Amino acid sequence: MRSLGRYIRLLAWLALGLPLVAACAAIPTGRFDALSAASRSVLDSSSATYSRIEGLQRNYMVFNPAEGRLTPESFKAVVVDDQGRKLDFDLRPRLRFRESVLEALSNYTDVLQAFAKKDYQGDLDEASQNLYASVSDLAARAPDNPAGQKAAGLLAAAVNELGRAALERTRRRALRRAMEAAQPGVEGVVDLIVADNVLIVQAVRTMQNGILRSANGLRPTAPSLGRVQLDERVSRLVDESSEILASLDALSRAVKAIPRAHAEIRESLDDDRPSLAQLQSLIAEAKRLSQFYGSLK
Repeated sequence: MRSLGRYIRLLAWLALGLPLVAACAAIPTGRFDALSAASRSVLDSSSATYSRIEGLQRNYMVFNPAEGRLTPESFKAVVVDDQGRKLDFDLRPRLRFRESVLEALSNYTDVLQAFAKKDYQGDLDEASQNLYASVSDLAARAPDNPAGQKAAGLLAAAVNELGRAALERTRRRALRRAMEAAQPGVEGVVDLIVADNVLIVQAVRTMQNGILRSANGLRPTAPSLGRVQLDERVSRLVDESSEILASLDALSRAVKAIPRAHAEIRESLDDDRPSLAQLQSLIAEAKRLSQFYGSLK
């Protein structure tokens, strides 16, 4: 992480230096537009998923507050697992960090998109500044998180290579070299998100089980309006948790498609292949994820 400051300074230099890069052979910019749009769509969907998980966490604590009289600490996020163990269960910092990771990745694809365009100076400066802000935010959120430090280092390395690419004399060569250097970072960031989704799935299932366990203890034995009202609320929370699990699965599939599409686009700079199967797969996964949230609204 000690090199992160140097990488960020190079990013600031990138915003000023890239306009000096000379144009050469035309670059097919549509694929960069598509990569940027799909990455942004995945980020938006992840933000919606994480917000729903925070809502489920609040509902879990309503059903499982601390014992005794209600106080400001009664709904602090502490979970009791199936073995009766109490664990700190505040997912919000974890979710915000993962959202920052995806935001940095999306901003990186925005830089590629801006750099690929002929009339790119204004857009490139804006995209570079957004990437600077997201990488800085990611570093601030991960000082004591080994996985976070690794992710920040990988993204910073990509930023460093983009800064080096600013010295190239052609945009095509600059893109090719920058994307080749960034590929391990893109893969590392995605691996972090996918692995963490597995842990978040476990947390959602634990909350679902905890709500059901508490509700069964509160549920009147005889048929009554109170029982119907409780059952109705619990059924909504069960549906909500099931939809969250489905969205996390869809999100993992979409995120895993990003590095494959990124590598394919880089390779296409050498041969200008007309068909990009991996990019098409990413677009399809991002659309499915977006349609999933559209149906929920």
